[in-house]
Amino acid sequence: MQKEEITMKIEEMRQLMYRGRRSGINSGTALIVWGVIALIAIEVSPLFLKKGWFRSAEKAVLVLAVFYLLLFSAGIAIDHVLTKRKVEELGEMLDYTSRQIGKMWAFLPLFGGYLTVVLALYGAYSYIYPVWMMLVGAGMYFTGAFSLRYYEWYGLLLMIAGIASSLIPEGYGYQAAKLSAEIFLGAGLIVSGIYVKRRYGW
Repeated sequence: MQKEEITMKIEEMRQLMYRGRRSGINSGTALIVWGVIALIAIEVSPLFLKKGWFRSAEKAVLVLAVFYLLLFSAGIAIDHVLTKRKVEELGEMLDYTSRQIGKMWAFLPLFGGYLTVVLALYGAYSYIYPVWMMLVGAGMYFTGAFSLRYYEWYGLLLMIAGIASSLIPEGYGYQAAKLSAEIFLGAGLIVSGIYVKRRYGW
């Protein structure tokens, strides 16, 4: 009997450690959705900035701002629904840390959208993608501090890619930064989502 009790205690501790490590993790499906949203933003944004589409740069940037607002609002809503549904399936509740991390991720896309509009307005297009990679990278790194070590490494990789792409000489900078964002940000989030789903069933 004593041996069984010890086994049960060990199992309880293991479950607590697992839940603690999972704290703050978005569902794998939500990460995949964000990866798709990132690719949409990366590919569609340049279309708003093409010459001839709008009468003025200010009008193009205004339409771009509305596009980002709608796109990221949809992303935040989908993320919330998917994560809430997964939590209910597991019969758990979001802890304090997870809720605080969720608030941070709700503001990051909006802040990134604002910076995108400002950079587009002043013609600094080549810095839009590095800014996004560094913002999301920082978010992933701090999320990893409360959950998976994988998120910390992925966050560092994103930030390094963002910094590196911002240092590429003018003339190649925009295309190189766009390609980096497609690989490390868009595809990277999708791969992360698949990994979390398969490895942790979350």
